[in-house]
Amino acid sequence: MKIQFIKLKKQKYKYKLIKTFFLKNDNSSLLNKKTINLDYISINKSCITIKSGYEWDGASGAIDTKTVMIPSLIHDALYQCLEIGFINKKNRKKIDKLFYDLCIKNKMNSFRAKYMYLAVRLFYPIYRKL
Repeated sequence: MKIQFIKLKKQKYKYKLIKTFFLKNDNSSLLNKKTINLDYISINKSCITIKSGYEWDGASGAIDTKTVMIPSLIHDALYQCLEIGFINKKNRKKIDKLFYDLCIKNKMNSFRAKYMYLAVRLFYPIYRKL
């Protein structure tokens, strides 16, 4: 898996996708609807598509390395869908598990992948209250 993005300067988000990214969707049970079609995010039962131009902040509270860029891209896009109600909040743990699986698939050290997973599990509720 490869990702093409640019680092933004003095923007709300740190990164901007410059080439559309596709990921096979093995979690079709995430969706409240059959498909999600937003400006930069499309999800159906077989594919998660993040379109060119999508901006995200990388790994919040952690150092951005190449092993976390794809996981953070997918995680941020899915959380955006969760926050606006296209994905049921009961599926947050599945999104976080996908983040962990993508970290491992992108050759992140297993210890770092575990603490990153625990961080998103523990700190998201605190982060949302700010």
